[in-house]
Amino acid sequence: MARTTARDVWRDVWTDRRVLAAILVVQAAGTAYGYWWYKNQMIETVGRLRLGLLLPFVPDSPTASLFFAAAAGMLFWERVRGLRFPLVAPARGFIEAYAVIASFKYGLWAVVLIVEGARQGDPLTPEHVMLIVSHLAMVLEACVYAAFFTYSNRAALVAGVCLFLNDAVDYGLGLYPWLPDVLTDDLRAIAMFTIALSAVSLAVAVVLRLSGK
Repeated sequence: MARTTARDVWRDVWTDRRVLAAILVVQAAGTAYGYWWYKNQMIETVGRLRLGLLLPFVPDSPTASLFFAAAAGMLFWERVRGLRFPLVAPARGFIEAYAVIASFKYGLWAVVLIVEGARQGDPLTPEHVMLIVSHLAMVLEACVYAAFFTYSNRAALVAGVCLFLNDAVDYGLGLYPWLPDVLTDDLRAIAMFTIALSAVSLAVAVVLRLSGK
């Protein structure tokens, strides 16, 4: 009889269908709230700026949580049905890789920017505290589930390129998330931090996936 290891127990806990169901509910709520949070910027992008084709580049964190919900949903389906989810490997790999990289990146990005804004005098509200907690949870879930996903290094690279493209659109065309007034004079530093964080997040996703093999 095969011996149960700590890694087996860890995997069983986090891939239990009840845990995955709870994560799906939380992700759905977070995604809905995230798109609502971006609603005014999306309206301006389509209306005043007339950049409707670039609308997918506007919301960052909610798109990350949407992809994570899809990745977790495939795991949930497999646990319930006992069969592999019927999606070709490249497509599934991209969804999983983007979920991990974007969740790690934007989770950490939001926390750093909120804390830095507060340090420079932006009032820290209960909503900010909620956003800090929820975005730290995004970082945590990315670190936990990367080892359980099946994406390849190639899928991670493609997802990483998409995030670098998002950075180029955000800071090249001014579609970055709206910032508190106290941070507007730090835009160049924020852009450099964001691009560096894309590289770090890609590296983290590759290392975490390899550690789960």
